[in-house]
Amino acid sequence: MSVSREDSAPRRSGRSRGAVLLGMLRRDRRRIYRPGRPSRSGPAAVRREPEGSGKKKGFWGFFGKKKKPRPWYEGTDWDKGSAQAGSQDDADLSRDGAADDESSDELLEREQERRERMLSDIYWVFGLVFFLAVVTGFGVLIWECKAFLYDSDDVPVDRLVVTGGNGVVDEYDVLHVLKGSGRINSFFGLDVDDIRKEVETIPWVRTVTVRKRWPSALFVSVTTKDADAFWNSYGIYSKRDGIFAAPFDREKSDLVYLRGPEEMADQMWDRYQAFESYLSRFGLSVGEVDVSQVHSWKLVLKNGQSLILGRNTDRFEDRLNRFSAVYRRVRNRAQAAYFDLRYDTGVAIGWKDDEPEEKSNGKGRD
Repeated sequence: MSVSREDSAPRRSGRSRGAVLLGMLRRDRRRIYRPGRPSRSGPAAVRREPEGSGKKKGFWGFFGKKKKPRPWYEGTDWDKGSAQAGSQDDADLSRDGAADDESSDELLEREQERRERMLSDIYWVFGLVFFLAVVTGFGVLIWECKAFLYDSDDVPVDRLVVTGGNGVVDEYDVLHVLKGSGRINSFFGLDVDDIRKEVETIPWVRTVTVRKRWPSALFVSVTTKDADAFWNSYGIYSKRDGIFAAPFDREKSDLVYLRGPEEMADQMWDRYQAFESYLSRFGLSVGEVDVSQVHSWKLVLKNGQSLILGRNTDRFEDRLNRFSAVYRRVRNRAQAAYFDLRYDTGVAIGWKDDEPEEKSNGKGRD
């Protein structure tokens, strides 16, 4: 059967169309689509983990290590490379895709590292801000508590107890000193060392012990100085504490008056004790020991009579013996105003309304 040219042309065009279709079929066969096949790049290659499985563990998620994401096909037939992958064409295609998947994994890993660094920086900044906020809060709280406790209106001192004053130092003296110095404020603001120094400025005080007792009491224990004699017209003499300025009205005891230079205070006290011991045998008592600027001694008895001893202290014992011998023989000795013992062999008696001679004018007198 002959075929005309008109019939052969459509056949050739049909063949060409068939060849093109066959080639398309062959190309589609090489790149066959399989459901579940991983993409070559992008987030589709990441295996989705169950919700909450990628969270960090540890202290509030700050110090734990977050798991890296993995391809979703890990552990499947694609990952194992089983024989179900297909024909040789599929194997070639898988090799081509492996290179792409490897580069995709590197990109994912870099991206994950960048995210982890960013989260680490965020956590560090958050922790620093939280720490500073806590420290600032504690600082403000401590400041407010201190302001409350040191406010005298909130925590006042309403009780003052003074012990050991021996009648010469009491609560009023301590309170007067503390108020004048401004040391009395709130209970917590009191400094016991400062209070002790202020109370020690009281003339009669030797030592001070200060204690605070909750909630609002202040205890002050004082040890007073010994008072052995009145010194001149402004102070007190103490054999242990020396001379100190103090008012006479605080000392109620009957003390002797010592009048003289301060450098002779101890010597005058020792002489006074000797005179007092000697004259007590005659029922007499010394009320005043007076030493002039030229070191001339005179005793004033409590009955008002005076004994002029002079400056020669080495002869005081002989002169007192002479006085005792004469004193017994004087009948109206109560009318005597003074006994001048500065003579070598006798005693001059001055009667009342007469003035004693303080200066040596005659021979044998000192």
